[in-house]
Amino acid sequence: MKPKLILGLLCAYVSFAQTEYYTTNEQILFTQVTLEEMARELQDNYTASYGSAMYTGVSILKTRVSGDSIINTVQFDISAKAPSQLITRQGLAKLVGSPLPLGILKKASGEDFMIKDLLGKPSLITFWSTRNADCAQELPVLNQLKKQYGDKVNFVAISHQTAEIISDFLSRKAFNFTHIAGAESFMDTLGINEFPTTLFLDSQGIIRAVENGVPHHVNFQTGEMTLGNGKEFIAVLESLQ
Repeated sequence: MKPKLILGLLCAYVSFAQTEYYTTNEQILFTQVTLEEMARELQDNYTASYGSAMYTGVSILKTRVSGDSIINTVQFDISAKAPSQLITRQGLAKLVGSPLPLGILKKASGEDFMIKDLLGKPSLITFWSTRNADCAQELPVLNQLKKQYGDKVNFVAISHQTAEIISDFLSRKAFNFTHIAGAESFMDTLGINEFPTTLFLDSQGIIRAVENGVPHHVNFQTGEMTLGNGKEFIAVLESLQ
């Protein structure tokens, strides 16, 4: 990357002139103008390297809200075929702005759970598995959020696993959410196949942000990744109050 482009990224990080930003690493934010410049530079570099025309597309992988800003995590896609549009939403990012489908699920305790009961206040919904190490690692952060917000937010954990498996896990580990079991069909409808996945809903049941669990932070000097304290989740929840 050219030095002047790096300088532009740093300037974009401290100069919030717009409300929608992009990032590749959760550390540096840049505007769409800078994003398009990066895409053109990559396209030129790959075309020169391959000796034939190459094209760059940008995929939005997830979206979150932080205060008055919308932050999109992106990746660059290189192809010999020109994309129909530069920026596209992929995977779960396509859900942002859509209502969560209404339906009836089952709590791990056996009672019915109505998705429409989430209406009226914001919701944090995590899709998880008892066998996933990342899910287990973020439990203290999620429990702290539940303690901080209490009944001001719906905190729901949804799993494809059986009620017996969930109940056995909860007998050994604290996870203070409302637990839904056996939700494989519901998860398939949403296209959720990675754990943890977190959805944030506003009080009308509209999906406003998608995260792949509590964000990790990168030490650029050592390359080490550590689990964050959930400040990004707090920013989203505060924006939805």
